[in-house]
Amino acid sequence: VYREISLCNNDKVYPSGYGSVTFKSYILRVMSGTTRVYASLYILGSSSVLIVGSEVEKADGLEVPINIKFTAETCTFELTVGTVTDTYSDTALTFQRGYIGFGGLNGVAHYSIKNLQISGTRIYQKPIHRGAMLETYHDGTQEVVGTTFIDDCQWDRSEEYVSAAGWTHNAANGYYSNTNDFSRWSKDRYGEGIYEFIFHPIANATTPATCDGYILFFSQGNDIAHFCDNPNWVGASYILQFTAGATTLGLSYNNGVGSGSSVHTYIGTFVMATALGAVGTPSKIRLEVKNNVAKLFVNDIEATNSITLTQGLTEGYFGFCSRYKTSIGSYEFGISDIKVIAASSDATNGIAACIPPIGGGARYGEQEKVYKQLVNSAKFGEYKTTALIKTTNADAEAIEMYFKNTTDTTNIATDDTDTLAISLSDTNYAMSTKDLQLLHGDRSDTIEVSVRKTSAATEVSPACYVTDLMILPKVEG
Repeated sequence: VYREISLCNNDKVYPSGYGSVTFKSYILRVMSGTTRVYASLYILGSSSVLIVGSEVEKADGLEVPINIKFTAETCTFELTVGTVTDTYSDTALTFQRGYIGFGGLNGVAHYSIKNLQISGTRIYQKPIHRGAMLETYHDGTQEVVGTTFIDDCQWDRSEEYVSAAGWTHNAANGYYSNTNDFSRWSKDRYGEGIYEFIFHPIANATTPATCDGYILFFSQGNDIAHFCDNPNWVGASYILQFTAGATTLGLSYNNGVGSGSSVHTYIGTFVMATALGAVGTPSKIRLEVKNNVAKLFVNDIEATNSITLTQGLTEGYFGFCSRYKTSIGSYEFGISDIKVIAASSDATNGIAACIPPIGGGARYGEQEKVYKQLVNSAKFGEYKTTALIKTTNADAEAIEMYFKNTTDTTNIATDDTDTLAISLSDTNYAMSTKDLQLLHGDRSDTIEVSVRKTSAATEVSPACYVTDLMILPKVEG
């Protein structure tokens, strides 16, 4: 009796490699042997490359935990059946993402699956489901905590950007697409750190066919009315050009003075060891800026050179734009899996914790929050709790302050409430405060203050940022 799990299936068809059937996925086949339960791994229609048997004898009603882990960087499978583990590696493996499915073959026995858990690193290279996020990047000498913005583009979060006409959300394929030549910008300004996304060249323009896109970073404005080499362009910017199928990516600078006087200046060219994907093939692009030096990676392979940034810009807006060849709409490109981990110029010490939406790191059914907890040692105290808070989409933030004695669940606010609604008028930081009072009955109890998502938050509720969350004593005894 065979039961099968299809991994990284790109066709959503019956996956089995049994007999003469051809399939395009990895198959984990679970089978009942003479005495034990086994799991075997099949690669793209081959015979099994890895077999692992459980340590316990089979029996009706037996539950056997099975875990399979795939590490794309090393092309390694780690298969565990019960408590027995073995691995298989093959650097020629090409499928790294796809659908997952279940099936059966040659048997009438009943089986069931429970506690199915699927956790991946679609764009996140480490676990971020910790509530509010503080991610790190390496500044050349040490790990540095940065302000995080993540959009996996599975939901339309266009309201969190400043966008020209021509940008739309493609829900079926999970990316933002553009057929015009103007820009889409972040609402926040970022400095040195990591800027990463996937570039989807979707349609050709004229012959010879090319498909261009541009990264704009450290920009002093977010111009959506002009192309980035236009003499009317407003806002000094660094500009990185990327073209489908190219092995070189040019870096330039526009001084952004506008009024017909903006000057576009070439800085240097990144030479790639591997080409960007041709039209129809996406590529992951990562720009790292550290100590005023830019490095570039395509599909995690670093360029053969770095480029020193020479124009004095150290922070600004981050965005994308494109160039059409003959007329608007003559080609299309898409952007997905956007990730920024960088210094934030308007946050204390450049760092702000992010309360993300679904698709930015939040968990379904969880009330993500930034919080402080302390064990109260005072007999009596009057306090003020404060937080600086901003959002990428004002009036849609769906967040609140929360304050509670979590040991006995009593209220500690002077007005006997435990929440304060937050309504932000713009995308700048604003201070929220609440007066608290701790009495003798609160001594030795745990006190929590936090900024958290409300019950009204949805998967498209915008990212919110929190810094300077504090509890300040006014009177204490």
